[in-house]
Amino acid sequence: MGRGTRLAKQALKGDGKNSCLDLLEWCVYRAETAMFTVATREMTGDTNELVALVELARSGNQDACATLLGRYRRVALAYAIARLRDPDAAEDAAQEAFIKALNGLSGLRKAERFGPWLMQLVRHQCEDAARRRKVRQAEPLDERWETNLPTPEGLALDADCRLRLRSAIGSLPEGIRVPVLLFYASGLSY
Repeated sequence: MGRGTRLAKQALKGDGKNSCLDLLEWCVYRAETAMFTVATREMTGDTNELVALVELARSGNQDACATLLGRYRRVALAYAIARLRDPDAAEDAAQEAFIKALNGLSGLRKAERFGPWLMQLVRHQCEDAARRRKVRQAEPLDERWETNLPTPEGLALDADCRLRLRSAIGSLPEGIRVPVLLFYASGLSY
């Protein structure tokens, strides 16, 4: 019995804590693997040609790099859009994956595995982008955390304002200063 069948039976029985989650993760993994395989078959064409392109790209040939980019751009972008559900973030993730791929060509052991290797880089970039997006999404503060207390800057401005007000009131003639202080400082209206 295969892993998928075993996980499906566990999920149907309710065996195990995370049997449904395990099954879902397995299904996503299999779908990604199938997509990578199909993408590689569709995009590579002749294996010898792909190996030659990768070798040329390794040596710095810009045309070979552009050809590789052209072959895999659509599938990488489609995967990133499906994964992130945001075209702009998907474009960024695909571009970052291509940059990493082109910069890391020397580390690719088998040139014929360029397609799956690139798609793995795209997947990792999507995971990173999703993680960053999740971190950036902040929830509004609870009302209990909100405060009407003045900020240090506000306190400094208030102190400066009070100092200038005292100086201005102090420069008033006594006949005007006393009623002003009684009205504003003590709240007396007469």
